[in-house]
This record gives sequence, C-alpha cells and structure tokens, in this order.
Amino acid sequence: GAGGKRIACARGICLERVKEVKNRFAGSTVNDILSAVLALTIKRYLREEGDPVLGHWRGVSACFSVSLRKPGESLRETFGNRVCNDFMRFPFTEMNTRIDAVWAVKRQIDLVKSSPAAYACDLVLQQVARFLSYGQLALFLKHCISKYTILLSNVPGPQTPCYFGGEEVDDLHFYTFLPVGCYCGLVSYNGKVSCSFASDAHLPDPTHLAHRWADEFDDLYHEVLTHKGPLQEPPHPALPFVGEAASRALLRCALAAGAVGVAAAVLGR
Repeated sequence: GAGGKRIACARGICLERVKEVKNRFAGSTVNDILSAVLALTIKRYLREEGDPVLGHWRGVSACFSVSLRKPGESLRETFGNRVCNDFMRFPFTEMNTRIDAVWAVKRQIDLVKSSPAAYACDLVLQQVARFLSYGQLALFLKHCISKYTILLSNVPGPQTPCYFGGEEVDDLHFYTFLPVGCYCGLVSYNGKVSCSFASDAHLPDPTHLAHRWADEFDDLYHEVLTHKGPLQEPPHPALPFVGEAASRALLRCALAAGAVGVAAAVLGR
C-alpha cells in the first residue's frame, strides 16, 4: 500500500508433528495441513474481530504461484523459476471443526491440482507479453494480483543447519511486498515450519495473526491425535465435479485467449 508494509513472524512448529497430522488424513500432503492451519488462523482472527466474511460461502481468496517447470528441466535455462499464479479460497462456512477445515482446504487444493488453468493462463500470458511494454506488463500483472486478499508462498528449505559467517542460522523467514492486502509466507527449515506475515500499513497489525498461528496448529494436533477411529472425509456435493470445475477453468482461459487475440490484432495495426 501507499503507507508501506508491516511485518510479523510467527513461532515455528515442528515439521515431524505436521507429518503426524498429515498421516491421519488419507491422500493429504504437508502443504494441505499447513494451508489448513493458515485458514484456521485467519478464521480465528476474523471470528474474534466479528468480521461478517465468515458467513459468506466464498470465504477469503488467496493467490499463489504454481511451478510449471518440467521434471529434469535445466535450471540454467529457467533460472529455477517457471511459474504462473493460481488461486483458492478459504471455505470458512465448511470449517465447522479443525478436522473439517483440513478436508475443506484439501478439496480446494485438489481442485487446483486437477485444473489446467495455470498452464492455460501461462500460455495466454506469453502471448500478451509479446504486445506489451515492460511498463504495461507490470501494470497488467499488478491488476491481476490485486484481485486477491492474500498472497501465499510455501518454500521447502534445507532440513539441515545452515551457517552464515561461521554462525548457525536459527530460523528463516521470507517476505514479499506486492500490492495485495496480506502476504503469508511458509518456509520449512531444519525440522521447523515458520510463518511470516506482511500487511498494508493501514490494515490491522499482522502480529494478531502471527500470535495465533502456532496455537491453531497445537489445537489441530490435539484434536486429530485424540480423535478415535479413522478420519473420514465428510460427503461434499462438489467433490464429484472436479472434472467439471477444471473444464470451466479451461473455458475461461480459452475465452481470455480469444480476447487477447482480438487485442493483439488491434495493437498490431
């Protein structure tokens, strides 16, 4: 924002404990669990603030980068990065319990994984970039990313100690300062997972979120480990229509590509 950014660091949580929780949810990943903890953290903050968004089925939208790099692709050619943005929502109305929250967030992530939207958008963006100056492209990307409330990142770091100037690095944190209301950055390092927050200066202090992060994981860990019997995913009407959701995403991208083609033809005159 125009007034700058404020940052906050959350207390790290044990990666092995995260994996214990992950192993109780069939087909889940560490990223599913961490994303659910983040959703629970935001939900707790909004509930304590009395924010009406908790009652809206759309929840809060979050943007994140999807790696499009092919397995074995040379890092010298891509500098390690070939990404496109995608999005998900935190479905607060489906998060009646912390266990429900994990399943609900996992469904959102599974939809992203099954959708061709990131690849199609990357193709469209490559075509757009041919007809725009660097300044126009920057404005275009700024417009796209500003449509979301939260920007997410999840970086798997080294799981052995690193050293800087002969001293062991205790913790790692990453921040991204972009025109989006709040940034939430996850990074795993040396057996711990840390979470960092950066928000526009005119928004509430991000330490309010940071203080709830580890507590929400502790509560989820207790709820899962004390649950008797297997954790069954509750029935959800949207689950059978993953393919339909992917088809809709592809259709939107095709329409966008058509619009870009028209714009390119006009700009090319």
